[in-house]
Amino acid sequence: MKHKHGALFTHSMALLLKLSIVITAVFPLYAALTGASLINIFLITLLLTVVTYPLFDIFVLKRFGIVLATLLEAITSFLVLFAFGVTLYGFALDTVNMALGATFFIVVFEIYFHIYMENQVLHLGEHVYDRKRQLLVPKKLRMESSEELFPEEFKKRTREKKDQD
Repeated sequence: MKHKHGALFTHSMALLLKLSIVITAVFPLYAALTGASLINIFLITLLLTVVTYPLFDIFVLKRFGIVLATLLEAITSFLVLFAFGVTLYGFALDTVNMALGATFFIVVFEIYFHIYMENQVLHLGEHVYDRKRQLLVPKKLRMESSEELFPEEFKKRTREKKDQD
């Protein structure tokens, strides 16, 4: 299936979508509740987007799936937002609560964003999990069944070999 838009267009649309998710999570908490400047909010949003998009939304998502990409993105978002809050306001319970609230909002929408990334940007298709499994489990690590798993068949083959000899 041919796509009418190029890779640059699809990635820039995905970046804008991600930027809007992050700024929607960060702005109400940090601007309205603490009075952070728009420049600080935009910079932290830009930092989060620039760091997490190539790392988690492309690299980790493509190789390891939605769960790990979302988990790592949640941890990174919390740490960055917490550091942002500590730098501006010092360590306080409000800093932790704001970082947790923004991270929760980001994670909820990142799940849907990752589904969008798999289908529309990375074009992983229906068999994404089969391909991921092959990437994650190399041939040398695949399990082979042995005679301990099926002792009756082992005995049967042994008897057949003896009968042939």
